Amino acid sequence: MWVATRSQNQRSCEMISAVLRRLATELAISADTLLFDPDERTIPDDLADHLEAINQLDPDEKTTIRQLIEGALLRHQARELAG
Repeated sequence: MWVATRSQNQRSCEMISAVLRRLATELAISADTLLFDPDERTIPDDLADHLEAINQLDPDEKTTIRQLIEGALLRHQARELAG
């Protein structure tokens, strides 16, 4: 029985990643579109515009937004665990 080593697994993952990246780039679509069903990874319309607008922010502003989102998610998880 053949068992792949960690380095062989790493190389395989890197090759697959490179192929998916190139395919997504050539097709001008996201990797998520290639990997997930349409209903698996959707962003609600009311958030999509805001998320797109984040690209226009300065790096410091992006960091602030990221921290706010992470904080809100952590607070939600804590409430879920407590309740």
